[in-house]
Amino acid sequence: MRATHEATTACRGMLALLIIAGGAWVEPVFAANQDASAQSAMHTQAAYEVEQMSFPGGMSGVVLAGTLTRPISSGPTPAVVLIAGSGKTDRDESAYGHKPFLVLADALTRAGYAVLRYDKRGVGQSTGNGRAATTLDFKTDAEAAVHYLGGRTDIDKTRIAVVGHSEGGTIAALMSGDPSPPAAAVSLAGMIAPFAEQIVTQEILTGRDAGADEAYDREVRAYYAKVEAAARVDDDPQRFARMQAISAAWNSEFSKDAADRNAAAESLLAMPKFLASRWFQTYLKLDVPKAIEQGEIPVLFLNGSTDHQVAAGPNLTLARLALGRETPLRHTQRLPGLNHLFQQSASGSGEDYAKNTPTPSPLAIGAVIQFLNLALTKQ
Repeated sequence: MRATHEATTACRGMLALLIIAGGAWVEPVFAANQDASAQSAMHTQAAYEVEQMSFPGGMSGVVLAGTLTRPISSGPTPAVVLIAGSGKTDRDESAYGHKPFLVLADALTRAGYAVLRYDKRGVGQSTGNGRAATTLDFKTDAEAAVHYLGGRTDIDKTRIAVVGHSEGGTIAALMSGDPSPPAAAVSLAGMIAPFAEQIVTQEILTGRDAGADEAYDREVRAYYAKVEAAARVDDDPQRFARMQAISAAWNSEFSKDAADRNAAAESLLAMPKFLASRWFQTYLKLDVPKAIEQGEIPVLFLNGSTDHQVAAGPNLTLARLALGRETPLRHTQRLPGLNHLFQQSASGSGEDYAKNTPTPSPLAIGAVIQFLNLALTKQ
């Protein structure tokens, strides 16, 4: 069934918020949902400590504000840093009435882990210019969060893990190969496959959700070949001019009454500023598999089988190849019937995001806790 323009817009808004809107800086969209009110009461019922705090970010002048939840304990505890997806994302990764990181932090803290989640640069109470930041800049912020926890006497600095979602999952994967990595890393729907390939898959799958046909698929592939070439131009004004021309041509391909007009109008190909952004250019150059190959720490790559934004197949395949040999401490896992937000969704369509609860699924939360319990156990 063809999606309405409003539903398509909501789907694409979520796509941009959680996956690839670093350059577009898309505002979160909230909907009336019982999930949010239920989640907001969690801390008041929690049998753990809650601390509102701030710490230096990964760039001079950046101060990140966050929430640290910590089990009531007499000694240093293992800890987890949560790394949010792209866009203007707060510490709870709030969107469509859901607060996935609040839910995840609550579950992890009850499982015995201190958990730090924070507003991204320029969001909420955090300072800095998030609009100008790239994935690698946000990676330095995540590294700063790990460093901050490592300096606290109530945290076991030898057992600090990172858990990232979407772009945050890509960052977690990159951090796993750092010279001074965290103790463990979990990538939740992180983009491991080359961005130039994955963005095409993403556009096609979300386009089909909006009712697009095979002709649309071919157009997407043809245009992204032009986008990839133009994105590699280092001169900012020249790169923007080329993206404007590509976007203008794309928009002219679909008349007002064309069958694929709705999908085309909401396509990222219609966003020249985003396509020309430093964020986009940087993401094209990332070599995530190489970072994974260089790493030795425990790492889990977790994807939902119905994810239409970061498709499980190509990303888990590349992660497995980079790992070389899977072990209980370095492996991939595909969760059946879960979408990009790790909700139960048979269709995987973005239309389900605002409707489905719980977010994330207990299946996903359980997989993360099981892995961390193994990875962070004292030998």
